[in-house]
Amino acid sequence: MRKPAVCLPPSSLPASAPAPVRGTPKPARRSARRFLFIGTLLGVTSPLALPVQQAWAVGEQNARLRGQVVEAGTNVPMPGARIETSSDALIGGPRRTVTDEDGNFDFTLLPPGRYLLTISYEGLRPTKRKLTLEVGQTESLKIPLTAELAASETTVIVEERKRLDSDRLSTGKVLTAEQQSKLATPRRYQDVVQQLAGVTGGSNPVMAGGSLRHNRYLVDGLDITDPVDNTFSANFNFDAIAQMDMLLLAVDAQYNSLGGVINLVTKRGSDKFTLDTSLYVNHQALSAGARSGSQLYEGRLLDQSDPRPPTSSYQANLNIGGPLIKQKLWYYFSTEYRYRVTSVVPGPPLNIQHPPLERHDLYARLKLTWAPATKHRLELSVNGDPTYLSNIRNLAPDNGNTNSYSAESEFYQRQGGVFGILNWDWFVTDNVIVNVQTGLHGFGFSNGPQNGDAVSSSHFDRASTITWNATDANLLVVDQRWRYQLDPTVTWLKKGWAGSHTFKAGAQLQYLRNYALVGTPGNSVYTDDTAQPMDAGRLQRDPTTTQLPPGCVPGQPAVPGAPTPCFQLTQYEPQRAQVRTGYAAGVFLQDTWKPTSYLTLVPGIRVDYGTARNSEGEVVQNLLGIGPRIGASLDLTRDGKTLLKLAYGRSNEVASLRIATYADANSRNSTWGYNRASGRFDSFFSSEGGAGGYDLRGTCPDGSVTLACGNAKLNLSPPHADFVTASIERELYANLAGAITYTYRLISSQWEDIEVNARRTLDGGNIAGFGDPSQGNIRVYRPTAEAIRRYQAVDFTVAGNPSPNWQLFVGYTLSFLDGTVDDQLGNFRNDPPRDFRYFGYLNDDHRHAIKANGNYSWKGLTAGVSMQYLTGAPTTRLYLQNLGYTGRYGWRGIDPNADPNDVRKWTELRSPDVFDLSVRAQYDFHQLTGQHISLIVDVFNALNLSTAVNAGANTTNQVGFEARNSPSYGTALSRQAPLRAQFGIRYQY
Repeated sequence: MRKPAVCLPPSSLPASAPAPVRGTPKPARRSARRFLFIGTLLGVTSPLALPVQQAWAVGEQNARLRGQVVEAGTNVPMPGARIETSSDALIGGPRRTVTDEDGNFDFTLLPPGRYLLTISYEGLRPTKRKLTLEVGQTESLKIPLTAELAASETTVIVEERKRLDSDRLSTGKVLTAEQQSKLATPRRYQDVVQQLAGVTGGSNPVMAGGSLRHNRYLVDGLDITDPVDNTFSANFNFDAIAQMDMLLLAVDAQYNSLGGVINLVTKRGSDKFTLDTSLYVNHQALSAGARSGSQLYEGRLLDQSDPRPPTSSYQANLNIGGPLIKQKLWYYFSTEYRYRVTSVVPGPPLNIQHPPLERHDLYARLKLTWAPATKHRLELSVNGDPTYLSNIRNLAPDNGNTNSYSAESEFYQRQGGVFGILNWDWFVTDNVIVNVQTGLHGFGFSNGPQNGDAVSSSHFDRASTITWNATDANLLVVDQRWRYQLDPTVTWLKKGWAGSHTFKAGAQLQYLRNYALVGTPGNSVYTDDTAQPMDAGRLQRDPTTTQLPPGCVPGQPAVPGAPTPCFQLTQYEPQRAQVRTGYAAGVFLQDTWKPTSYLTLVPGIRVDYGTARNSEGEVVQNLLGIGPRIGASLDLTRDGKTLLKLAYGRSNEVASLRIATYADANSRNSTWGYNRASGRFDSFFSSEGGAGGYDLRGTCPDGSVTLACGNAKLNLSPPHADFVTASIERELYANLAGAITYTYRLISSQWEDIEVNARRTLDGGNIAGFGDPSQGNIRVYRPTAEAIRRYQAVDFTVAGNPSPNWQLFVGYTLSFLDGTVDDQLGNFRNDPPRDFRYFGYLNDDHRHAIKANGNYSWKGLTAGVSMQYLTGAPTTRLYLQNLGYTGRYGWRGIDPNADPNDVRKWTELRSPDVFDLSVRAQYDFHQLTGQHISLIVDVFNALNLSTAVNAGANTTNQVGFEARNSPSYGTALSRQAPLRAQFGIRYQY
């Protein structure tokens, strides 16, 4: 009778030792011929298969396991050893190979998960190792085989320690479902990325200095990035995610992103039936009362907890997986329903409780994994995420949770979409692997007045900042966005050319389409002013009242000195439908070359071409970019415990539909000032949109100005990012590693809408007139060399599992983010004489950041802690005048009411520092009941801090002074969400 297996911790491993063994290497000629044939086929046919859009990225979905088997004590390689790897994540049964003449073995395209590695040699007792593989990871082992006879009755299974990855040069971190299940998180992939050092921002994060529009979002290889806004565009059940590869800087040539990459690998079925269901509940009774206050630094805050604003959330999840045909066909079904109620604090200026936002989300996902033969693996998945929102003003990006919208100005939103993904892996030989990823992603949204009134016009009062009477401009919307992608890739393992090589080549092809129908209720919006100087005090609203301001009535009698709130009127053309399209193709080639066991070189290059057209059929952009990549990893101590890594690369943004939506004949709007003498809106102020609101032409060599010489001309300087990274990684203890990483990223030639018709006053304030008086604002859309973001940072991190019970991560970041633009298409280059004031630290510049999280488990009880600390961000450069419409310029970090040359000012004007602490406690009743039933308690903002924060999209949800360019500059319109408790119950089988 055999004795039970014995698991040993990593510290009990014998010392590593190399070993020589003779074996018969497999001939490479046939593999090379197949590689060349397949590469030629894919390279020739794929770009012609169909039109494509931006070749952003194809996401890595697998891991790699390689190693060397040596004789214990002598380190002599042992060829001919039989290697078997098995896992619940590996369909089709165990993968097997035999070590070559140098004792080496290599398993590519292994799905991430837990693995059992068995090494056997004729006549000797097998050696077994357990290990966990993460997405994008290359695990390199050196396994000593002891000369113990196979007749031994004891089987020893060793838990392999986590090793440093010499092949991975990209910066970032892999977050697993197991880790996240022990922390208090918002349970959204868009938010947990905030756990990483070097990340700020909100749901669309700022990753290593890239803007909120520079990231790429990938799910099982499919790019789900919004093709118009360049932000995330899809939601799904958080429990359906197996691992998240959060790449701050993607060095590999297969990725193309000016910012970070959020690469998600979802769960798949197995030969075992699994069930995972949970329920999470929060109610305002479980939260501390929200507080309001008018000033950013005021000491006393008003307690608004009685009655408490309606705030609650309910979440139910169901996940089922298992086999349809064992070892052949697996399924995994996931669904989630969320119901949320969100309210603003009933403070000024309306001083009443605004109708709460109600949100219903339903996420459903089905994934099938099929192994029709030993050399083939296919995966098909479909996902849907319909969402219904009412009273969305609370959540609208630029509103910052202000209480300045009346109930009749509310609007609803219906959003969501569906995407399908098909992945095919073909193991042509042991050395050649073909992968094809293809998918279709469609989503959209529609907006309309909450009360159904599409006839009335909206009113906005400049004095009180209140909007009432009807929903706002451009909120009659039907928008549909589609993306199709095809990404063939070939991987070739080659030995004998001055070391070992892993060649990877591929094409990334996409086609995008956007249909948009946009209109404005009443085809007009009024801007009123109840505090005009000539009527001072006669119309001014009591700031403590709950009554709405008086509205402008066109044709009001023009009696000199008579009070009237009429100020400006903006008229909009009727709603119209438009279609924009985009195409692109990208190709890449990369080699992971190991000339020695302690040196890895990773050269690569990618070429991207893309174009996009507006609804008029005009070429908005025609871009070609070349992105070289080079990196090196050096094992300083020759034992795999200290790595020095260096990398340089360039990424290019060659297409998206964002610019095509702006540089288009959109509905024209014109703004007219109220004339007291005539009692009419007959004083032309400005206009935008229409066929004359943009200009894509350029100057030709002969002096003519045509479209062919403008944006339609091939541009070899697209928006691009150059980066350099340098890091030292060191294994501090078994399964615990530390790293120091320096990052430099320069993003330049970003898109700007350059004003070419308006003339400003000398102080940079109001528009004084137009060069062509028959037109208003005319903008030229160009990649602008001076539109830059520059990021420099040093990250200090420690992460790992020092024991099976402990898991921790600690990171400190010292960073500097400066440049000229917080976001694309801003005010930069609209007033060239004052452009120099745009240079400075950007809104997402936080000098110091500390991130830490960890958890400890003991006999079913788990305690987890998450902490974030950010120093303040610079304030704005723009603010409004008391009179006028657009505003003047001020330097970043300077109080607009102060002398910028005051030598006594030694500090920048920055917002307060923010600290957040959240905790989780959960208990698994498995030891008592034999079933995995867990009770969960989460406490968010456990210290109940109420620091002023900014929730506007233009500031990427960062801490700052609210209402940056409004008369209420400097007031705090939003604060940290108060202490909130959430209870959950989870059952896993």
